[in-house]
Parts: sequence; structure tokens; C-alpha cells
Amino acid sequence: MFVIARLGHLLGAALVDAELHERDRRLALELDAANTERARSVAALNHREAVHEEFTRLAATGTELDVATSLSRLTDSTVVLHDRFAHETTRITAAGESPPGRRASLA
Repeated sequence: MFVIARLGHLLGAALVDAELHERDRRLALELDAANTERARSVAALNHREAVHEEFTRLAATGTELDVATSLSRLTDSTVVLHDRFAHETTRITAAGESPPGRRASLA
């Protein structure tokens, strides 16, 4: 009877230990998910801050060409400037350079 009682206690302790390990594993997964979401939020906030600072600087000192270049760099896309007659005057690539022969004065 002593051996059976002792084995029962050991089995109970092993089951509690397994339950604790499973709970810790679930908690670790939840914390990983929360950390991933927090990292995404921080990256988004840093990007928004960079955009805000860039356009604040441009609002004070930038020309149309500066604004278009910054917009192209921030969005990683091509920006096309048109004059008031809807003619393309400048095309700015995401690298900040115009294709050869495409840059025109904004004056």
C-alpha cells in the first residue's frame, strides 16, 4: 500500500508539473505574439514620426521638387509632377533620380 500511495503522489506531482509546463508554454506564445505586435506598432510609429518630421521640414523650406523627392523616398514609389496644363514636368523615381531626359525645371 505504501508503494501504491507513493506512486500516486508521484503521478499527481508529474501531472501538476506537466500542467504548469503547458501553461508556461501558452503564456510564452502569447507574450511572443504581444511582442511581435508591439514591434509592429513601434515600427509604424517611427515611420509616422519620420514622415511628420520630413514634411514639417519641407513645409518650411522645401520646393515642389523637394516635396516630390521626399514623397517618392518615403513611399518607395515614382512621383510625377504636372504643370497647370496637366503636362508632365518631372518624374522622380523611388531612388530620388529622374530617368535620363525626363527632368525639367519647375520654374
